[in-house]
Amino acid sequence: MEPSVGGGQMDDEEELMDIVAARSRGGSGEVGLRELEMFELEIMQQREYEQSKQEEIHPSTPGNTFVGDEVTEELKEDDVSTSKVVQDQMFITNHPQVTSKTPSAEAGPEEVQPRLTCVQNQPVMATAHPGAYAVAPGNTSNESTADDQATTPREGMDGLVVANPVEENEEPTQIARPGHLHGNTGSTSMTLMILVLIGSLLFVGAIVGSICGAGLCSNQEGDVETQAPTSIRYSVLEDIKNRIEEAFGPDYFPENDEPEPTQPKFKALDWIVFDDPLQLNPHASNLLQRFILSLTYFQTSRESDWLDCGPSTTANDETCWIRMRGFESVASRWLTGVHECQWAGIYCDGEKDIAQLQLYQNGLNGPLPTELASLTALESMHLKGNQLTGSIPLELFGTKLSSLSLANNSLTGTVPTEVGLFDGTVLQFGSNSLSGSIPTELFQTGKRITTFRFNDNMLTGTLPTEIAALHGLNQLIVYLQGNPLRGTIRSEIGLLQGSLKELDISWTHMDGSLPEELFTKCTNLISLRVSNCGLTGTISTGLQLLTNIQTFDVSNNKFHGTIPKQLSDLTELRQFIVNGNGLSGSMPSAVCALADPGKEYFEVTADCLPSEGTGNPMVECSCCTLCCDGDAEDYCLPV
Repeated sequence: MEPSVGGGQMDDEEELMDIVAARSRGGSGEVGLRELEMFELEIMQQREYEQSKQEEIHPSTPGNTFVGDEVTEELKEDDVSTSKVVQDQMFITNHPQVTSKTPSAEAGPEEVQPRLTCVQNQPVMATAHPGAYAVAPGNTSNESTADDQATTPREGMDGLVVANPVEENEEPTQIARPGHLHGNTGSTSMTLMILVLIGSLLFVGAIVGSICGAGLCSNQEGDVETQAPTSIRYSVLEDIKNRIEEAFGPDYFPENDEPEPTQPKFKALDWIVFDDPLQLNPHASNLLQRFILSLTYFQTSRESDWLDCGPSTTANDETCWIRMRGFESVASRWLTGVHECQWAGIYCDGEKDIAQLQLYQNGLNGPLPTELASLTALESMHLKGNQLTGSIPLELFGTKLSSLSLANNSLTGTVPTEVGLFDGTVLQFGSNSLSGSIPTELFQTGKRITTFRFNDNMLTGTLPTEIAALHGLNQLIVYLQGNPLRGTIRSEIGLLQGSLKELDISWTHMDGSLPEELFTKCTNLISLRVSNCGLTGTISTGLQLLTNIQTFDVSNNKFHGTIPKQLSDLTELRQFIVNGNGLSGSMPSAVCALADPGKEYFEVTADCLPSEGTGNPMVECSCCTLCCDGDAEDYCLPV
């Protein structure tokens, strides 16, 4: 059926199919039955509206005639005249200058059939053949071209569109619909409903975000909230900062100074707030300890990363092997999305509070953070064999710590007097660069200390006589070797009696003789090492009273005389080292008799090589495992 000049009616079925096709080309996909019904209803309403408007359409010069809010498109004389009312639902533009171009004279009557289709408030241009009219935006500038002037609408006709012919294979221009003109109250109502719905969702989202930001949408443990947008995490930044400053002071994050992004505490804060997969809320019970651990990582990896178990650098790499307690085990890497109690070297109590921190030989470098003292449940910290620098944090003393090992690092400074506040059992500061004297505050009545290893530092002074105050202990292990200590071992050491188990003052500058009380009182000694000092005198016959002794090393001193013969009761003996002195005579048969083949290890060393001076051995020994030349320092041969 040919379209009429006025209303442009078409066959119902053909019109409907065109709409379906146009809808599909618009990207909506399949069209359901409900949509077809809506399309058909819309066509009926459109036809009624067009019929009511027929009387208002007036002819004009060839081109475009604008009447009110309608546009009538008329073709030239030789063309089939077609007019189409473009209503509110069709493509429009808000620019006041809207132009169109009429089809060329060569176009046949069957080739020029403009069809502007609108589907459910979403305009769609349906053109399918050469010469069809497409919506054109018109001239968007303030100046009209010569071609535009011939078809420029009269003033006041804002918000209208026109149809332009398109060439074959040319896509029609589509212009987004900016707003309503009039009519179609159903579409307006639908739009209002959608806007209300969107507004409601945004309102609810804002409320939920505020609740989460306040820390009220955490999981059942109250520690972790779901992954939040960055904007929401910014809202909890101040609360988290305040929580941390409650623990470390109001100026912990200075507001007047520009934050140093490379400072470990700012990096730790940034990780906690934005990068931590757990996204803790400000009231999480483990917030502080997780912050302290992240700070520990950032502060001890500034020069180089850890050897093992640092943060993952590749996907699906959240576990590692770590050396702990003499063996290797699998654990979670630091700064991963599991609870910090599962990180390598971390052990927690039943309340998920950190009780132990053990990272042996793992490449930790830089100063140790003082914030570790705020781990109130921490009882053991073993960081032996790293590259830690700086001084021993004073804050670590007076805490719940019972075992502190910072041996084999690069710590400097002194052993602080605050060590007197330490109420634990084990202090290991050996193999560092500590200086000064041994604080007497460490040796106070009532102290529980059982082991202090201050060996291989630069400590000066003497062995404090106050050490005798530790006499009530079950055992006491004292390692002071490798320090330039001076003076003598005072007789007060005998007051330790059954407490003293191990004493090592080798490679010091101590002199004088070994006090007799060391042999007659400290009968629970299992190891006595006093080699490479300046000790003089003889070896006491009281040695036979040390029935638990396993290691007796007095090598490279200035002892003289003979080796006591009454040593048959030293059944636990494993090492008997007396070379490098002025001893003479023979090795007691009681000692040689102790060389039980069933013993895993038995070492006897004496000056049993022919002397460089006399050609004769200074000590005759039939059971020695190593013979040395008393006249040639450190010249020994295995037997």
